[in-house]
Amino acid sequence: MEEKMGFFYMPGEMCMAEFVQPRVTGADLNYQGSITIDREALDVSGLLPGQMVYIDNVVRRGPSWRTYIVPGEPGKGEIIMNGPPAYHFKKGDPVTIRGSAFIPFGDMPSMAHGHTKVYFSQGERVPNRVKRLEHIPIPATHWRQMCISKLHRLVITGTSPEGPEELVVDGDILDAAGFPPGIEVQFTSLRDGVLRRTCVQAGPRGTGAAEIHGSGAQYIAAGVRVVTLAEVLLPYEDAAKVHGPQVAFFDESRTDRNIIREVKIGWRPASS
Repeated sequence: MEEKMGFFYMPGEMCMAEFVQPRVTGADLNYQGSITIDREALDVSGLLPGQMVYIDNVVRRGPSWRTYIVPGEPGKGEIIMNGPPAYHFKKGDPVTIRGSAFIPFGDMPSMAHGHTKVYFSQGERVPNRVKRLEHIPIPATHWRQMCISKLHRLVITGTSPEGPEELVVDGDILDAAGFPPGIEVQFTSLRDGVLRRTCVQAGPRGTGAAEIHGSGAQYIAAGVRVVTLAEVLLPYEDAAKVHGPQVAFFDESRTDRNIIREVKIGWRPASS
């Protein structure tokens, strides 16, 4: 019985909300790396600031992108691709944006009829105005994938195709940015928009080093700056408090090592 009850409560990832082909209103390579979405559209969809979403371009071939939400000014209809995704999405492109929730197995039948869908109209003055909503409620008990830490424009100081698959970063930098060593991270090149995933490990402290080991060395070279995201699964009541990650910014006058210029403090669970 205990094993059966444990399976009953085991969560699985399910699509909870989708924006159906809104148009990209801007693509800014120099921004922090995220997607800006009109706050009114967020509110009707149930998606949260800081939540990770999947983004696909309907008209251009490219990777299925994944990044976190930044709320835009209500009523402006903004859908802005910030940072590396600007290589793959251009102004005017129709996209699909999907957010997921982790639902206990026993509650999954309640979502058998699908997920919330938000449809848009394109006006001359205001793009992406919410036209129609198909709302599907999700169980109160669920979890969201939230971005909690980011290394913004980290310079890669070395690469090696040998050894285990990992991104090795100065341990002092990981501490300042709130990156737990061993966590799986997403990092994207600011040179060409290449997206990779691996685990991050703590390297020698005080060196300012950030090295890619393994297959990632074939795609991102030393001297390239990357945006690195770490995410965690949080209960809804905690996820609603995040509003964005803790961010480490670096002195970009240095290309030989990473020196933290500023840390924007983010929310953490009280028990951490």
